[in-house]
Amino acid sequence: MRKIHGRILVKETNAPIPNLVVAAFDSELRLPNIKDGGKDNFRITAQFIQQLGKRIGSVITDKLGNFLLGHTDLQFEGVESRPDLILVVFAPEDTLDDLHPFPLPPEKRVLYISTVPRDDAGSEEAYMIRLRQKQLEKFQIAIGVISAENETDSLQLLNAIERSYALTDKMQEKLSPRIRFHLEKATELKKEVKEKFSNFSTLRSSLRDHPLFISDKKSLPQVHKTVINDGLSRLKDYQGSLQLSLTTEQLKSIGLETSDNGKIKGEVKSAALLELMKKLSTESGDLDLIRVREAGDKSAEELWNKYTKKNEDVVDVD
Repeated sequence: MRKIHGRILVKETNAPIPNLVVAAFDSELRLPNIKDGGKDNFRITAQFIQQLGKRIGSVITDKLGNFLLGHTDLQFEGVESRPDLILVVFAPEDTLDDLHPFPLPPEKRVLYISTVPRDDAGSEEAYMIRLRQKQLEKFQIAIGVISAENETDSLQLLNAIERSYALTDKMQEKLSPRIRFHLEKATELKKEVKEKFSNFSTLRSSLRDHPLFISDKKSLPQVHKTVINDGLSRLKDYQGSLQLSLTTEQLKSIGLETSDNGKIKGEVKSAALLELMKKLSTESGDLDLIRVREAGDKSAEELWNKYTKKNEDVVDVD
């Protein structure tokens, strides 16, 4: 036998695994039948390792996960020219801890073992072994760099993507005039439809004909100006009324009095009225035309009693 070689990779990613010990044995030992559930009952023991037979040699995987036992490694006394070959992969011999400077025994470090020997192995035997990620995590084994084959695959993938983009750019260049033509036609049609339906609206005709209706946002400043001027014009001619609730004494102070039938007579003294309103404002703290209730104010019932209380001395003046 002249050569035993192979590669060890991670099953999930095909990444190479360096620094694993690969040992070859000339053995006639057959593993128990792992079919029909037998694998659950099988355990690798120290006695099993001892029964593997003659150890031909061992080697460590390189950074690409490759291993090689050459002609020189396989030439020693007691080795048959055509052995019954069994291959075993061991995890590194890590020490247990600071107080136990020795590794686990070989049977505890087995990562892979051939199911059956390769009877009368040929002059050259090759292996492709893939280990599960969980096995590596158990022994804290680091994986290596991506293999040359994977680098080639990655390069081919990048080239394929680049060709795809190049094809896309070329198609866009070829189709650009046609796409531009259809885009211009669609834009023109949209403009034509907008012009034809510009007079359509969901508003009633009476609202659309209103002088303050804004059909163009550019006319908004002018509409604002029109509304303000109209409002000021109406305010000039406004003749409103002020309703006050005054007592009999307050009526007399502004020049009014009540007759026997409850009618109010007399002429209001403007100066006296202004003075009275000033006095009322001072007493109440403020004189508002609108009463706003704030948080913490009196209850609704108290306000009702206060402003609806009947007082014979209080009369309404328009």
